[in-house]
Amino acid sequence: MAGSDVFSTHVLSSDIAAADPDGVCTTQSTSGAANLTIDGALTDGGVATLVPARNATITSAGSSETGKTFTFTGTDANGNAVTEAISGPGSSATVSTTNVFKTITQIAVSAALTGDVTVGSGTTVSETIFAGRARIRGIYFVNTNSAGPLAFKNGNNGDTVMTLQTAGTQNTADYPDIPDEGILCTNGVFVNFLAADVAAFTVFYN
Repeated sequence: MAGSDVFSTHVLSSDIAAADPDGVCTTQSTSGAANLTIDGALTDGGVATLVPARNATITSAGSSETGKTFTFTGTDANGNAVTEAISGPGSSATVSTTNVFKTITQIAVSAALTGDVTVGSGTTVSETIFAGRARIRGIYFVNTNSAGPLAFKNGNNGDTVMTLQTAGTQNTADYPDIPDEGILCTNGVFVNFLAADVAAFTVFYN
């Protein structure tokens, strides 16, 4: 009997935890350049763990922090070091990292904060399909009533090798065609998306 070397990973968006705006750092300020205290509900021993890996957010309580730089240090889903510096939010606003983090070990602020901020987990999540070299062979996904991209990454914060757009039509399904040889990801297959944009998806790979 012939076998198959094609595997699959299924993701159900209803299993993904909602964003937590103060899950990394609860309400706090600084009197000068300093590290924020990592003390939210997603932390243990001063380290925040985001499951699945996802972006991080900074929210201001009412004062503008746009003149300050917040530098995040942590790791991605593969354990690789990740560092990203972003400008602070405006008054009663939220800004987000571009990279996704599995862990956050430090958040350094470049100057004294005008008011209070919180730091949390964002809405862009990154699911691990396969953490090693693999070829994407196919995908099946079920739409919600919100349309948005499914960005397939070569590595957790790597280059985007394919982007598919969900339809925004509740409970419809799509099974896009993938080229014959598939799409090679030498550093692992990861998918970045908003949980609101897709009900579920299955990725086939070898």
